[in-house]
Amino acid sequence: MFLIKSGEKENLLQLQNDGRIYMKSLSYFEQCEDLSRKDDLEKASFVINNPPEPYYLKIKRDNVEGDHLTFKINKSITKGYEGYIFCMHCIMMDDSEEEKSFQLSTKDDHILIINGNQFLNVIEQKLLKDKINHNKGLVIYKDFTNYVGRKNPFEKDLKFKGEHEFRLFIPMKENKEFHDFYIGALNEFSALENVSPNHSFKIQREIPTHTTKIKYI
Repeated sequence: MFLIKSGEKENLLQLQNDGRIYMKSLSYFEQCEDLSRKDDLEKASFVINNPPEPYYLKIKRDNVEGDHLTFKINKSITKGYEGYIFCMHCIMMDDSEEEKSFQLSTKDDHILIINGNQFLNVIEQKLLKDKINHNKGLVIYKDFTNYVGRKNPFEKDLKFKGEHEFRLFIPMKENKEFHDFYIGALNEFSALENVSPNHSFKIQREIPTHTTKIKYI
C-alpha cells in the first residue's frame, strides 16, 4: 500500500523530518472555504436527505399517549461526531498488477510514503503507547442523494470518490484548531515531491532479471 500526503510544504517537511502528524478537525472540513474539500456531512451521525418514501417525525406532547405532532422531513442532519483527522490518498496494488496510475487535482506539494503499512504501524504504536483512542481505514463512498440512515467519519459522498482517501481519526472534543503528535523521521520510507494541477503519475514494478524470489511491499 502506497500513501500520499498532500498539503503545505512546510507541514510536509515537518512530517518527513520530524514525523509530525498534523491533524485538522472535522469542523475544519465541514466549514472549509475550498468547495472541493468542503463536506457538510463530515460530522453527521444520521442523515435524512430527500428520502425516496415519505419520512415523518412524531413528537409526543407532555408524554401524553395519543397526543402528538407529526412532521414530514425532507432533509435533516444529526451531528454527533467531533475529533481530528489525518487524510491521505491511498494506492493499492494487487500482486497481479505490474503498474498503477494515479491522478491528483491539487496545487499542493505532497509526500509519497513508499511503505504505507510501516508508516501506519509506527503511528498506531505511538497512539497505543499514549493510550489515545483512534480509528483508521479507507473511506467508503456512498450516494447520499436519496438517503435515510446512519453515517460515520469513514463514509463520504460519491462526489469525493476521486480522493481515494485513507484517514486516521481521533475522536475528542474540538477545543483547538489542530491536534498533532510526533513519530520520528520518515526519511527511510518517504520521498518529498512537488505536484502540479491534474498531475498524474505511474508506479511500476521492476523485476530483476536474475532474481527468482521477489517480495513486494
